[in-house]
Amino acid sequence: MLELRSITAGYTRNAPVVRDVSLTVGPGESVGLLGRGGEVPGLVAELAPAVGLTPDLLTRRPHEVSDGRLQRACLAPALVLRPACWCATR
Repeated sequence: MLELRSITAGYTRNAPVVRDVSLTVGPGESVGLLGRGGEVPGLVAELAPAVGLTPDLLTRRPHEVSDGRLQRACLAPALVLRPACWCATR
């Protein structure tokens, strides 16, 4: 069983996507989260400069972008929060 209590999560600290949610998932159960579309491209455009990406990335298809730039685009929401490295706490 998985139990979550009073979870607040989002892409940035100032704009939570989920606020104060509690959830219990029993054995054999699956849960999905569905939200409004159209927010992710705007978020990536806002975060791109913070991780060294240029806005032209948003007009390209995935095969037109290097693997490194794709990885940074996917990680931008997490990197901009400047999380503590897990290895630094060991």
